[in-house]
Amino acid sequence: MKKALALLLCAVLAIGLLAGCGSSSAPAEQAPASSGSEPAAAPAATSDQVVISVMHRFADEPYKTTFEDLLREYEAAHPNVKFDVTFTATDPYLEKLNILMASDNPPDIFFGFAGEFLNKYIREDLVYDLSEEYNSNEVWKNTWNPTLLEPFWTDGHLWGIDYDLSTKFFFYNTDIFNQYGLEPPQTWSELIEICKTLQDNGVLPLSEGDADQWPATHLLSILFHKMVPEDVRAYDYDPHNGSDWTDPGYLKALELYAELAGYMNDDVVSITHSVARMAFAQGESAMAYLESIELADVDKDSEGNLNYGMFAFPEIEGAPCNDGKILGSPEGFFICSKTKNPEIAKDVLYWITGKEAGAKIVEQNQWFNASYDCLDLNTADQKLVDCYTLLANCNGLVNWIDNECHTLIRDVFYSRTQEWLNKDITNEDYMQLIRNASAEAKLEVGG
Repeated sequence: MKKALALLLCAVLAIGLLAGCGSSSAPAEQAPASSGSEPAAAPAATSDQVVISVMHRFADEPYKTTFEDLLREYEAAHPNVKFDVTFTATDPYLEKLNILMASDNPPDIFFGFAGEFLNKYIREDLVYDLSEEYNSNEVWKNTWNPTLLEPFWTDGHLWGIDYDLSTKFFFYNTDIFNQYGLEPPQTWSELIEICKTLQDNGVLPLSEGDADQWPATHLLSILFHKMVPEDVRAYDYDPHNGSDWTDPGYLKALELYAELAGYMNDDVVSITHSVARMAFAQGESAMAYLESIELADVDKDSEGNLNYGMFAFPEIEGAPCNDGKILGSPEGFFICSKTKNPEIAKDVLYWITGKEAGAKIVEQNQWFNASYDCLDLNTADQKLVDCYTLLANCNGLVNWIDNECHTLIRDVFYSRTQEWLNKDITNEDYMQLIRNASAEAKLEVGG
């Protein structure tokens, strides 16, 4: 199908699909409590009504209300600006966003992730470059931790700003650790020794569930990062380069994954991540590999009765990339290059990702953004302090591999990892599937 015809079809489909999307216009209510005082570089108020379309994926509460309250506050301070808000649940979000981005009316501001999710829109010249604003605006520079913005930079161009950061840690039951005299490990060997001690005493070391398919990719992400040199990974992850993926570190990473899987529950591939999290929260295991955005879920699942802490993925002795980075990714907002109101869109972007927004997100959702000092360390719950400290002091973020790689490679991670975990295919078979998908991806992107 010719590209023009495809775009026309996408535009037509968008009309039908959006009938099923949530859509709202955020009404003006109260003025925002200034972001330093107002959002930086706020445009002068005019009598001309400006409508800014925003698409996000926060369909569940309280996350939807938290985000849309920020928009209401902005409208109250800028009476000439109104928002046309579209939202969907997470699973259908990408499909519907793809249709809108290919239409004649893409959203001015849209939610997304670092990696291939973003890169495909950059290749189509659909993302507004924020680097000039960032480099020339001292308020912008002083708002965000640059280490945490790094995933949204490519070749000197800044494409988005973090709305929230999801990072991955081992959550551990402090009562169980204290019972057996255990301390959070610093190395892989120490982690395995802890698992052995727990297993020998009849305690399940680690709850894990991969029925959703994506959880296994998180362990692949951090193990590939640590075991394969950075320049090799960068080459392999780029879909223009084709079917390499031959570094022996990949196979070693799979061996380490299999070793850790020996200390997980037997039904890993048949239970969901949320079921595994519930098992940890109710004291059925000593550890679970969870995201920072799941703090509230663990507290809810345990009814506040679980004593727990967190530690980052430990260093692996002899690995080429023990670099102090933690597994995680920013979830952010971007401006479409087709927007007719880039200055207002930039100002809105600053407002929804700045320190005041960060403080609101922490208070209401127990999430963090990339802004400095969004958490009051003197008054916050200790678990939030611990989590924020790990995040603020890291050397960078290791992106989820399913976001980082082309969708054809991601599909292998999703559809074939369970076979590998069940030992139906070998390590080498698994890597060959990835190489084959990489070759297909190169053809698709014209590498």
